[in-house]
Amino acid sequence: MYSKLQNAEKQFLILIVDDVEENVQLLGNIFQEHNYDVSFASNGRYALDILETESPDLIMLDIMMPDMDGFEICEKIKENPRNKDIPIIFLTAKTQQEDIIKGFEMGAVDYVTKPFEINELIARVNTHLSLKQAKDELQDSNLTKSKFFSIITNDIKDILLGIRSCSSFMLQEINSNDFENVTKYAKILNDDSSKLYEFTENIIEWANIQSNNFESTNKKIKGIDLVNDTIKTLNKDMIAKHIVVEKNIDENITIDSDLKAISTILNKLLNNAVKYSNKNGKIAINLIDKDKYIEVNVVDNGVGIEATVASKLFRLDTPYPKTTGTNNEGGTGLGLIICKSLIEKIEGKIWLESKKHKGTTVNFTIPKSK
Repeated sequence: MYSKLQNAEKQFLILIVDDVEENVQLLGNIFQEHNYDVSFASNGRYALDILETESPDLIMLDIMMPDMDGFEICEKIKENPRNKDIPIIFLTAKTQQEDIIKGFEMGAVDYVTKPFEINELIARVNTHLSLKQAKDELQDSNLTKSKFFSIITNDIKDILLGIRSCSSFMLQEINSNDFENVTKYAKILNDDSSKLYEFTENIIEWANIQSNNFESTNKKIKGIDLVNDTIKTLNKDMIAKHIVVEKNIDENITIDSDLKAISTILNKLLNNAVKYSNKNGKIAINLIDKDKYIEVNVVDNGVGIEATVASKLFRLDTPYPKTTGTNNEGGTGLGLIICKSLIEKIEGKIWLESKKHKGTTVNFTIPKSK
C-alpha cells in the first residue's frame, strides 16, 4: 500500500520507496522533522502509480525489494520524460563497487548505505534538492527569456512595418506634390515612433533587471512627495483627458526602500491608469501604513478588463490580447511584467483587481526597513 504524510510547512516533496515499514517510518519522521513533505510506496508498482499524479522533488529508493528491485524501478522512472530530472538516491546495504556503478548508470545521483547516519543523509538530500532547485530555476529563467524575446520580436516587427509603410505612403505624396494626407501620416509616424521608444525603454529596463544591472538607490522619501513627483511626469496626459487625481495619503508615511524601483513601478501603474481611463475619469492613489509594510493602491474607473485576462497580465508564458488606450494609446504589454520583477527584488507583492467597464485597482506592498 502507499500513502502520504502531510506536512504543514511543505517545502520539498520526497518519495520514499521501501518494502520495510520500519524503514519508511524512520525516514518519514526524519524528513518531516526537517520540514519536508513525504510520500511513500512499498514497492515499485505503487511508486510508479504515485508518479502519475505527483512530481516529487527527490526519490529515496531501496535496492533490495521483491518483484522489482531498485535498479529496475529507477530505469522505469527515467523512461518517462516527465520524471527524468527527478534526482534518485539509492538507499542500500550493498557496498560493492559494481552495484554502486550500476546505480549511477541507471540514473541515480547518489547512494546512502544502511545503516545510515542521519546528518550525512540530510546533508546529501539537501545538496541534491538545492541542485535540482537551481536547475529548475535556470530552466524557468531561460524559458521565460526565450518567450520574452519571441514576443518582443513580433511586436517590434509590427511597429517597424507600420513605420515603413506609412513613411513610404508619405514619400509618394510628397514626390507627387500631393500634401493632403501628409499631416495624417506624420501623426501616425510620430505615434509609432513613440511606441517604439517606449518599447525599447521597457526592453532595456527588463534586461537590466534580469541581469541584476538595475541600479539600486535605497533612500527615504515621504510618500506624498513620491506620488506628487510621479504625477508631474504624467500631468500632460492627465490634463488631455481631464482626469481628476485623488490622493489618500497620510503625510507622515515615509518610504525607506529602493527609490528607483518604487518610482518606476508607480510611474508605470499610473501611466496604465491614465491610458485606460475615459475622459473626465478619476484616479485614486492610496498609501496605507500597515504593520510590516506600506500598501499602495492605484485605482481607476476606466475600461477595466475581463477576469480571464487579468490573471495573465503578470506572466510571460501566457500571452494575452493587447488593448489600446481610450485615446488609442499604444502599449507594449511589458509594463506590469517589469513591475512584478521589481517588486520581487524589493521582496514585496503585487496583485490586480478589475471588472470590465468598471475599472481596475493595482495594489503593491513595500516592506518596511528592518
